[in-house]
Amino acid sequence: MWRTMIEEASPVTVASFGTDGLVPFGQSHATIQRSQSRVQFEIVSGAIETLESLAENYRLGVITDGQGALVRAGPRELGSSRYFEVVVVAGDHGSRRPAPRLFRHPLQQMRIASTGSVYVGRDLERNARPSDVIGMHTVLLGHRSAPEGLVGEQVCPVRELSQVPAAVAAVEAKLRIQATRQTVAKPIPPKDLAERTSHA
Repeated sequence: MWRTMIEEASPVTVASFGTDGLVPFGQSHATIQRSQSRVQFEIVSGAIETLESLAENYRLGVITDGQGALVRAGPRELGSSRYFEVVVVAGDHGSRRPAPRLFRHPLQQMRIASTGSVYVGRDLERNARPSDVIGMHTVLLGHRSAPEGLVGEQVCPVRELSQVPAAVAAVEAKLRIQATRQTVAKPIPPKDLAERTSHA
């Protein structure tokens, strides 16, 4: 995106950088722009405590829109990047949320199934719907009830950030119960039953 903007604004400048110089220039420009805008942003109250609580029990990843150089510096300087095993920057993949492939990418990197994972987000269209589509459980922040049109059972609405760890733990407990029921209800194959009977 930044490359197109620079090319449109000043083709002569682009030509002066040559093929190898434009990318470092663009990255430096993006980093400077982000550092200037950071004055307007602060980490959300309670975010570090919530991340610490989640990181004690779960592997964490993050999906963020934007260009890589713009969004990577902020979490490092705010001290939140250490909690994330995987960071997926939409700009690196040529798309933005709600593209379902952005939600699949961290799962593939972490080698976990969507049905055993939880996505936490605020936005119904950009967070809850795509995570719901690929089978993730969703904790929808800032909502009192699960919106219509979603699976529902997999959506856990919470009002406050401080409620997220308990909501994730509730999803985990539900998944454990479901796994136990499936194990108990799983029939013994006839071959295994015959072998067990013959050894008795």
